[in-house]
Amino acid sequence: MSDILSVIKVSFPKNFTSTLENEITDELAIAQTKWKLSLTKAQEDVVRAAAKEQLCSKVSSLFKNNWKFESNMTISVAGLTEDLFLSKKNKLDEDLKFLLSKSGWSLTTEETGNSVSGDQLYSALVKTLTVWLRTAVFYGVGSFVSR
Repeated sequence: MSDILSVIKVSFPKNFTSTLENEITDELAIAQTKWKLSLTKAQEDVVRAAAKEQLCSKVSSLFKNNWKFESNMTISVAGLTEDLFLSKKNKLDEDLKFLLSKSGWSLTTEETGNSVSGDQLYSALVKTLTVWLRTAVFYGVGSFVSR
């Protein structure tokens, strides 16, 4: 990974956290059905808080910047030589390729099944955050099976 490290400042819509909250609510219902459970409101609140904390921790660790479930995010990217701004309307150059690994985001020249082009990065981030959050909720609900 390159020593050069710049950031991408991401701006999600103002309702982004509400959208994520709705994902939690949807996944709570799905997970309870799959795990054959009926959680109390207090138990759901525990799962909700733990899932949000888990998502924030994972994002902060992999994206190399503190994130607190907000509509703005900063991602450190190895190999990127200038700071960039990304939003739903402001896409990045499609020639830029980004790769997320266990050590964080990096700029890559390789086109792999895991690399994301600049013009697709915004939608990939939204999808990634949603999948990570829903997974945390699913297993959070599942943690009540043996209780």
